[in-house]
Amino acid sequence: MEVASAWALNAEGRGDEALKLMSAAADAEDKTEKSPVTPGPLAPARELYGQMLLQNGKAQEALAAFEATKAKEPNRYLGYAGAAQAAEKAGENAKAKDNYQKLLALAAGTDSQRPELAAAKKYLATN
Repeated sequence: MEVASAWALNAEGRGDEALKLMSAAADAEDKTEKSPVTPGPLAPARELYGQMLLQNGKAQEALAAFEATKAKEPNRYLGYAGAAQAAEKAGENAKAKDNYQKLLALAAGTDSQRPELAAAKKYLATN
């Protein structure tokens, strides 16, 4: 409920309030133990927090959120895509390159036309 409320606040242009609420949702989710026999969240709150930080021009903070998500929920497509985009915007070229490469490796063998893959290919071709 906090995640949805945070996105609603963000859509209303209340970015600071939205980020505060999303951060609280991510912190709460981090404290929740996951059963070993159940899948992880479809969209981890910390990953969503990273996306919201990116939308609000906070690339360095977004990168930290995506890195934290990758540690807890490894091999997530949007985790690598978000981390790469955040690193690129933050001027962290080595991290951007590493995350874009991992994103392409994760999607290897697919014919996906997803924009994140196009961005990865474009970035890697020029860096």
